[in-house]
Amino acid sequence: MTEESRPTRPDEICEIHQPGWFVENYANKSANGFAVEAHLHHEVTKFQTLDVYQTKSYGKLMVLDGNMQLTDAHECGYHEMIVHIPLLVHPNPENVLIVGGGDGGVMTQVLRHKCVKHAVQCDIDERVTRVSQQFFPQLTAWVGKDPRAEAIFDDGIAYVRNHPNTFDVIIVDSTDPIGPATGLFNRNFYALVKNALRAGGMVTTQGESIWHSMGVAKAMLGELIGGGFAPSRVGYYLSQVCCYPGSVWGMGFALNSPPEGPLPCLDRPHPQADATGRTAEIEAGSRFYTRRMHAGCWSLPAFAEREMSGLAFNAAVPQ
Repeated sequence: MTEESRPTRPDEICEIHQPGWFVENYANKSANGFAVEAHLHHEVTKFQTLDVYQTKSYGKLMVLDGNMQLTDAHECGYHEMIVHIPLLVHPNPENVLIVGGGDGGVMTQVLRHKCVKHAVQCDIDERVTRVSQQFFPQLTAWVGKDPRAEAIFDDGIAYVRNHPNTFDVIIVDSTDPIGPATGLFNRNFYALVKNALRAGGMVTTQGESIWHSMGVAKAMLGELIGGGFAPSRVGYYLSQVCCYPGSVWGMGFALNSPPEGPLPCLDRPHPQADATGRTAEIEAGSRFYTRRMHAGCWSLPAFAEREMSGLAFNAAVPQ
């Protein structure tokens, strides 16, 4: 990631701070902010700064290294979509790995799928989970209580390397590609991910903004291909997360299957998920995910299709 494209922390350059507001300045080009009532928590962990604010309108806000991670109101647009797209496309996901995800929101959604037998959250920074337990208990209720779930605080890259041919779905819920997440956006890591997936398995990854960091999103797709995923099996889909720059947020996707033959239907849940009632149960209990959102999330704006042509199966530009 170039110096010019990385997010700029508010303590670096941000002349629009106002008393009673938290403002994230993105690349010194735009800003996103929320009115806050209280600064509930601040600490410097071994890996990053960690803050929690009480906003006036959107519940609590978690911030890592000056970058907004989630609010109570908006987390569903990220957590539900990065989880339910792959888990409902897969006919029977039993073993799931989350790389990162220390706030617990991804695991919360994974465990809603009763077919999941074992799910691992591997985040390098234990303090994120412990602080989330204090301030976001709805995202961490599973910790120590659901026997299917395992929280590991270690290097996610090493964990992936040590578990070949193990997982049906891997979800890379990382921060921006700076600091502790730098190694989670390159082809060496994605090659390990591909090796850790079972045949027919799939990976989704936090994919940045098509408005603010198209270069980073394209580089991520290129690195997935460089890591061994066939270009015809790499895609990019969209969600809406209002606390992220531009609100429209992307997620990378790759399927561990041979490039030959037709692509499985990814714009709808697998028939087996429908037949077992899993789709209906997930949809009924969600704040964001619906079958219609599932179908529509693969549709990219024209400029994104042009930019990502050759890098994502759903960005094919007619000749």
